[in-house]
This record gives sequence, C-alpha cells and structure tokens, in this order.
Amino acid sequence: MNQHYENLVHKLEEIAHLGGVMSTLGWDQEVMMPAGASDARAKQISALAGVIYERMTDPALGDCLNELNAQDLAALGEAERCNIREAQRSYELETKVPKRLVQELAELGSRGHGVWVMARQDNKFADFAPVLKCFLQLKTEWAQCVSPEMAPYDANIDLFERGTTMTMITPIFERLKQELIPLIHAIQDHSYQPDTSFLQGRFALDKQ
Repeated sequence: MNQHYENLVHKLEEIAHLGGVMSTLGWDQEVMMPAGASDARAKQISALAGVIYERMTDPALGDCLNELNAQDLAALGEAERCNIREAQRSYELETKVPKRLVQELAELGSRGHGVWVMARQDNKFADFAPVLKCFLQLKTEWAQCVSPEMAPYDANIDLFERGTTMTMITPIFERLKQELIPLIHAIQDHSYQPDTSFLQGRFALDKQ
C-alpha cells in the first residue's frame, strides 16, 4: 500500500478512536453520571475536543494529504480515493476554525444538555433559552469561519446534509406544519383520552 496512504489511515484511525472516547463520555453523561459531576465533565469534553482538533488540523496531516493529491490517485481504489477526498474536506474545514471556538462549543454542548434536561422536566423553556442563545451565537461564528459566503444556517446544514439549504427544506417543513398542527390539535381536543398511566411506575428489574 502507498506509504503516504498508510500514514493517512493511521492518523484517521487515531482521530476516530478519540472520537469514540468522546462518544463514551457523552453516553456516560446521559446514562450513568451523577448530576453533580456535570461541570467536571464539561471541562473534560472541552479538553478532549481540543486534542481531537489538534489531531485534525495537524500540519503533518496536511502534508500527507498534499503528497497524496500530488500523485496519480487513479492508481488507488475508489474507497481509498473517497477517504482522501473526505479527509481533505475535513482538514480544510477544521483549519478554518480556531481551537478556542471548538472547545467552547463542546463545553457548552455538555453543560447545555444538563440544563435542557431540567428545563424539559419542569416545562420551563426560559431556563434553557440563554444556553440556546449562546449556542446560536457560537454556531453563527463557526459558520462565518468556514463558509462566510453562505447563510449561517446553510453552512451548518451543509455539515450534515451536504448541498442542502434552507431554500430546499423550508417548503418541506411548511407542508408538514399544514397537516400536523391541525392533527395534533384535533387529538388534544378529542373527547377520548387514552389511559397512559401504564407508562409510568416502578418495575422489578428482573421483569424489565
């Protein structure tokens, strides 16, 4: 196998493993972690986000990609060419964003989850609103870094649904609202209200 491609795979595997650690921390926060540990966990996630960022923006990774792109990529298989193409896109995107912003987003995401859980439980959106406002500000800043020529929301959509824009999805949601909102109101106002008490209670572990 091409030595430069082997180096790329090694670097991407390390990033993927670190991402797995991040996912485990997030799972533990939602499932096992005591509420009192939320501040410490947010700092841990921020620190790890910084480490992942450093790996993803490592100049050695950029050099590796440059060496590969300077070669005849036709000699590689389709899967290898796809890996190089996606790694290049990710590298170019990440290097546009300051590490500080990456860590702030990660920490806020962790802290904000706990706030959201309590606000939802108490049905108090006002408690979560400041977190949401701050998150939107950070995501707007992120969008200005990576795609200043695009609307902030379009830049963020493109991260998950490449090529999709507000112009494309807004009509879909408007059409759904026309059907779903009246349906929800009709169900809420109907005289028949099913008994949902069986959804709550205490159940023996061996019978779950």
